[in-house]
Amino acid sequence: MSFLVMILVPTMAFQEVLHLLKIVLNTHGVSVVPDVSPAVSMSSLLDVVVPPILTLCNMSASQLDPVQNAVYIINLVSSLYNVLSMYENTDTKLTVLQNKVSEELETLTNLQYDHMMKVTGVPPTEMINGDRLTVVAGKLDQALLNTELLWLQHCTRLSTLRHRNAVWSDACEQYVKIYSVLHSSPHNQGVLLKSPEQIRQLLK
Repeated sequence: MSFLVMILVPTMAFQEVLHLLKIVLNTHGVSVVPDVSPAVSMSSLLDVVVPPILTLCNMSASQLDPVQNAVYIINLVSSLYNVLSMYENTDTKLTVLQNKVSEELETLTNLQYDHMMKVTGVPPTEMINGDRLTVVAGKLDQALLNTELLWLQHCTRLSTLRHRNAVWSDACEQYVKIYSVLHSSPHNQGVLLKSPEQIRQLLK
């Protein structure tokens, strides 16, 4: 597996594919078929070239763990999206790519949330008791002193700040919801002192 794959950025081979795609898109208006509108011409072209590129993305990420897989696919598909967004009549395929990115971001958000739960020792709701909440309080206080402990390492390798912020923000909201359940539990007898809103602000 190449170093570039391991650091979750597009490989030289994938960048070359995007370069060739640009060349094709720049010349697609020269149609050998008469009376074909630019929109139809572009749609037909993208129907041919985009699916194999998406297949390449999935194959490239197939040997990675779930977190790396999601990050890598997001980075690759976003690179493809950025190329297509420079051309007219690509809206349909841009929607497909955006949906793919959104799907992977949702997966990554859930993995990020699970990591936060693990780091802070949050138990399943049916296992909540005073002792477990004491553990949560201690681990959470420690994590809040260095929120990097709460980050999934590979999430920081998302190529755009917008995606990194979206994953972190959505995962934090999920965490605040479960914290609210713990905070309002009858087992919380002065153990979890911070309110859910305080936790939300500290995670920003």
